[in-house]
Amino acid sequence: MINHSIVKRPITCAPFVRLFGMRKNANWGCLPLSIKKVLPPSQVFKRIQVSRPEAYLDKDFLQQKYVTEMLSTTELAALTFSSKTTILKYLRLHGIPIRASGKNVRPVRSVGFGQRIVNRQVIAHRKELELIEKMRSLRAEGLSYWKIADVLNAWKVPTKTRKGRWHARSVQQILDRSCLSSKSDL
Repeated sequence: MINHSIVKRPITCAPFVRLFGMRKNANWGCLPLSIKKVLPPSQVFKRIQVSRPEAYLDKDFLQQKYVTEMLSTTELAALTFSSKTTILKYLRLHGIPIRASGKNVRPVRSVGFGQRIVNRQVIAHRKELELIEKMRSLRAEGLSYWKIADVLNAWKVPTKTRKGRWHARSVQQILDRSCLSSKSDL
């Protein structure tokens, strides 16, 4: 039976190694003499501990990241170097409503033609916007939605999902949506 209170454990704390310039598997006996004379071992370890406040303790930080930026608890845990359960604990403690587990925050279907998601932000998709302008010009020339769909299929223009073919109904919906959004911008 090993008495664990007696066994000396090697120091593997990175800040300790950085502060005192010691190797990773050093023990208390290897400390520089100046530190041994000035401070007892308990005081050395107290000074080495990182004294920065944990980010998840701040309600405003959690509110900003979880609610406003829509980060998941897993992403918050990685950001704050803590566990997912710790993040959930402090979300509950601060009264921040927790989203359902596994629920997709921004489903891909909600992004319309001419838009894309980059870093959780919906931005304009330049190539798709150019294609919408081409659709508008074809429609202004008098082509029907079916003819526009046939032209797009002949040009081998990919759809939003990169599968399937262009249909008159999808061309009509894209042009209707783009007309509504351009009217609302004015």
